[in-house]
Amino acid sequence: MYVSADVYISKVMHGLKLKRRKSRTAFTNQQIFELERRFVRQKYISPADRDHIATTVGITSAQVYTY
Repeated sequence: MYVSADVYISKVMHGLKLKRRKSRTAFTNQQIFELERRFVRQKYISPADRDHIATTVGITSAQVYTY
């Protein structure tokens, strides 16, 4: 949901709190390359493989799962 600056300021001034969105992870080119390479060979990845990939690439297992 997009909130303009004027509406945001107005809501803040009236004590209403807005939900903060979690920022998206920006994968590096190397991480994308490794993830794509792995997913081309194996469409479904086991939790153990997911943990291994995450450690190798330097991201969390949840990020591999989401990717």
